[in-house]
Amino acid sequence: MKTFHFYTKNEAYTLIDVNSETFSEEEKQLFEQGFELDIKSIHAETSKEAVEKYEQENEFNCQATTTLAMIEALTIPVILSVDD
Repeated sequence: MKTFHFYTKNEAYTLIDVNSETFSEEEKQLFEQGFELDIKSIHAETSKEAVEKYEQENEFNCQATTTLAMIEALTIPVILSVDD
């Protein structure tokens, strides 16, 4: 099984097999282009499988973040001024 690192920039992402002979050079180029290392490493047989796993994880995280934001919006206290 291979280990892939994912790199993100805005809404874009890419991956590199950490055991690739060109890993260090590819990573250096991505950093120079403004990509950041995503915390997650994905273990998969192929890059296609790694992308599928990554997208599933990120879809779940996006849904959870959206749900949390909606809950927070509903629980924000509202201060009303009352005229005497």
